[in-house]
Amino acid sequence: MDIGQNILSEKQQGSKGLKVMAAVQKKTEQFLVNELLDLDCKIYIAKSETDAIQKIRFHSFNIVIFQENCHLEAMQILQSFPMNIRRFMFTVFIGDLVETFNMLQSYVLSCNLVINSGDLSNFKEILQNAVDENKTFYRAYNYTLENHYQKR
Repeated sequence: MDIGQNILSEKQQGSKGLKVMAAVQKKTEQFLVNELLDLDCKIYIAKSETDAIQKIRFHSFNIVIFQENCHLEAMQILQSFPMNIRRFMFTVFIGDLVETFNMLQSYVLSCNLVINSGDLSNFKEILQNAVDENKTFYRAYNYTLENHYQKR
């Protein structure tokens, strides 16, 4: 019982210090950079489709952001990664045709979060809430993994 309470009572750290890669359109790029810097994230903006693919394959990012009609081949490559790698990445999709926080659309796109372009003015709050919710969801799982590998 004490272990369960310990897991559930840990304070969330939000998105501070997380490594973020964004593959977005130029008009959205500066806005996202400012928002992510406000959250103390380390940001990498993909310069091209090839650059995004190389960065995803060879570097570890905590958050990966894709925008509709921009670097979708990189998104498909990310979707092909095994779940034990993707579980530690938080994937965000921004588009005009999606509904913010729609879990079915997230599932279809193999993302953790979908955000409608019209809701970008609330990007910081939306991202922080979603990251915190994701940490809470996986907390017991990660705690079990840590304890399992410590015993070996």
